[in-house]
Amino acid sequence: RKSVVNADHQAHDVKNLFIVDGSNFVTSGRGQPTMTIQALAFRADITRVSTLMYAHDVSMRVYPESGVTSGNHPTSHHGGRPATVEAWSKINQYHVQCLAPFLTKLKSTPDGDGNLLDHSALLWGSGMSDSNSPSPLDVPYLMVGKGGGAFTGNRHIAAAKGTQLANVMLTVAQK
Repeated sequence: RKSVVNADHQAHDVKNLFIVDGSNFVTSGRGQPTMTIQALAFRADITRVSTLMYAHDVSMRVYPESGVTSGNHPTSHHGGRPATVEAWSKINQYHVQCLAPFLTKLKSTPDGDGNLLDHSALLWGSGMSDSNSPSPLDVPYLMVGKGGGAFTGNRHIAAAKGTQLANVMLTVAQK
């Protein structure tokens, strides 16, 4: 063994121990410890506020599960090259797929008159709209959950051109 953990960052000798940091977040289907801890904290009503960063902006992390062998950061600067744009798309699709088990956990956990997903508001996205030419304006995002009735779903909302993501976050926080 060259490491105390396997490829999923799971300790060899302690099967329920995952050793990760923000630049090496476990996103495999077999282990999403951070999201599990978040769901458990919500369930126990320890907190209703949490953040998660899959990879810091300049991460060289490779997500082989996405089918891409190049690092996160260099792939994000695609330069409009079709093959690199496709690779960047695959990494992003993989990250969204990793969100599904977390949402399933929240939806399947009873909470008061509904479930944790009904009583949560999750904002999912990126810090920039086009990683090739970083800009905090016109950032696409996904919002999931009803926030305890503060939000309605099944809608597509296009903010005014030039809207900063901070404005969206402030609106969510004020609800």
